[in-house]
Amino acid sequence: MRRSEYDGNHPLAARMCAIAFLSYNVATGCMFGSFGVLVPAVEARLGVNRVFSTLGFPCAMLGINLMAAMAGVLASRVSIRLLMSAGVLMNVAGYAILAASRSIGLNLLVYGLLMGPGLALASTILPSTLVTRWYDVNRGRALGFVSMPIIAGIFPMATAVALRAFGLSGTYASLAIIMTLLLAPLWFVIDHPPVPSHRSGADAGSGEGGESLGITIGGLLRRGSFWGLSIAAASIIAMATVLAAHLVPMAKSWGMGASEAAVLLSASSLAGVPGPLAFGWLADRLGGARTLALLCLDSAALCALLLLHPPYMLLFPIAALLGFHGAAIVATFGMALSERFGKTGFGRAFGLGYLVSLPFSVLAVPAAARVYVRTGSYDDALRGLVGLLLVATLLAALARRASPVPAPA
Repeated sequence: MRRSEYDGNHPLAARMCAIAFLSYNVATGCMFGSFGVLVPAVEARLGVNRVFSTLGFPCAMLGINLMAAMAGVLASRVSIRLLMSAGVLMNVAGYAILAASRSIGLNLLVYGLLMGPGLALASTILPSTLVTRWYDVNRGRALGFVSMPIIAGIFPMATAVALRAFGLSGTYASLAIIMTLLLAPLWFVIDHPPVPSHRSGADAGSGEGGESLGITIGGLLRRGSFWGLSIAAASIIAMATVLAAHLVPMAKSWGMGASEAAVLLSASSLAGVPGPLAFGWLADRLGGARTLALLCLDSAALCALLLLHPPYMLLFPIAALLGFHGAAIVATFGMALSERFGKTGFGRAFGLGYLVSLPFSVLAVPAAARVYVRTGSYDDALRGLVGLLLVATLLAALARRASPVPAPA
């Protein structure tokens, strides 16, 4: 296919990008935007403490990361429209069960077996895979737009209103209805751009819808560039999860009030909205791997500034910039992988990269907590993040020098 044939200005490409944006935001918002708001109500209904009521979150994350690697493989053989719709239906079933559940064990099974895997299909992996297939030029900006949490940011407030009006069961039922409505736009998903007439038959590839199956999982695991990019991305994910969980107690440990600390977290979250689009635009110009290296280097510098225990007026913009950088990982990592492994290898590489990040996303938060309990300070945890991000910068820079995987004939 000639590079100029589908350059991001094709009307169908814009439509696919809009559907991917909607799926990413609605599925993410329903799960992550409602979870924390519903925790007290879950505790009251099930008679459990905060330890058990919040276990659904790591169970969902485990389900996302385990399904992510499978989603990339499935997308080369099965229609993305079918897979994304299946993910939505898994979430619909999950919310319906949660609405009736009176067992914490059942809740955790739902998050691990339905909510997490469903999100991997409807939000985490496949929307970006769809956009990558349709965009050759301005791909970074398209990936950035898809992962901008604009609609997702509405869900915490909407969930609080629904909880007061309808109770816990009614709120879960409302989320199930919202996810069901998402099936309508997904019906219009088209897996691939139309194949030009001069690329028919065997030249169009051997995969579903004319796509070649591309590089294998084993081929990815043997490539140093895949590991370098994946560990760099995992380092940003580790930083983002640690700060999401510990920024408020960290600021309070430095003598700030609870309200001031909460404002820092809000600033970080709001600054994350334009982050994906800004870094996607930068990736279109500098390249994905170089932008990922810059993202890691900037984040290391910002975490190093936290070691100074800065005053509130300086801490506020630092927190905002950390959120701005952390939210950009989907667009930046996706762009780097698409450049290195092409459209046919993107789904596998993106999903497997999320699996590589699993230990970082699961262990980083409790590791930081353990450091604080043992030392009474977050400084050693921050030093660990700075060191990890500097290593990640080097790995991403080295991955940039690797040769791209050639497109299959």
